[in-house]
Amino acid sequence: MPKVAFRNIEYCDLETIRMWRNSPDIARNMFSTGIITEEQQQLWYESVCRGERGYCWFVESEGQPVGYASLTRAERAEDTYEFGLYIGNQKFIGAGYGSAILFNILEYGFAKLNAHKIICEVLSFNTPAIKLYERFGLQKQGYFKDFLKRDNERIDCVSYAIFNEEWKQHRDILNKYICAH
Repeated sequence: MPKVAFRNIEYCDLETIRMWRNSPDIARNMFSTGIITEEQQQLWYESVCRGERGYCWFVESEGQPVGYASLTRAERAEDTYEFGLYIGNQKFIGAGYGSAILFNILEYGFAKLNAHKIICEVLSFNTPAIKLYERFGLQKQGYFKDFLKRDNERIDCVSYAIFNEEWKQHRDILNKYICAH
């Protein structure tokens, strides 16, 4: 698995993140596909700086920008967190960076934040993300038919979760795999 580094988002990262998020390959996998303006990005960044967005990271590998990751407390559950991630730099897609990012998110959530459960929601056509989540031991918790409408098409959403005890088991398995390669 490649090595990645998480760091706090800085002002100089905003245009890179906005460019990534507005790219069709990333936007199509988001609940909202609208173009994010500079003003919207600035307001988002201000909320990140105030701590209103939980943990948001700029992901790098050997000093090169890779993508974005986040971990936020779920609204109605004190020890449950929801994650998000994407690889913005196309040259890092398909090379194990999604696995490295997810591993670090889960490890941070369970080891540092002592989360009981970590969840995510994914659009049902996002097969690469679904395969990644299932490989990491996340289990399907719900299926929301016709979750949203885009271009006159109904799209389903799938929710996934992993509990702290399950992560401990999968973490050990993943570590053995990682060390063998």
